[in-house]
Amino acid sequence: METEAYRALSSKSRLDILKMLYKKPMSVEDLAQRLKLQPITIRHHLQSLVEAGFIEAYEERAGSVGRPKIHYKMVREPQIVSYPKRRYLMLSNFIVSTLRYVLGEDQAKKILKKAGVEMGENTAKRLESEHEIKDWSIKSYEEFFVKDYLEKVGA
Repeated sequence: METEAYRALSSKSRLDILKMLYKKPMSVEDLAQRLKLQPITIRHHLQSLVEAGFIEAYEERAGSVGRPKIHYKMVREPQIVSYPKRRYLMLSNFIVSTLRYVLGEDQAKKILKKAGVEMGENTAKRLESEHEIKDWSIKSYEEFFVKDYLEKVGA
């Protein structure tokens, strides 16, 4: 399975498809139109992504007659590709569950909120320093946080 995952991620077109499907489920035709590729090419890329375990297909009927339309969406827990394999999602779920069990729901929420705020503040300070941002605007937020930082961390 890991070999298929690396192969699937080696294509810019497949990465573009994953970015689009991360936002919302789409059909072959929707993807072909947005990526300006032939539907047969899109189907080929989708098959690789399905085999690698990144996406899944589902049928949607528009009416009572005719063939259902096939849409593709991200799987609930995508294949983790790294060397060596790390189970960060499993580890984070375990840590959160343990916090809830040991400290209780309210205290766990307070600690996680504090950690999240601290991470956000540190990230903002680092981005301000790296990009010489004096005042955050919608444009700078979109450019440096959303498009640059979030993509780098895989969000």
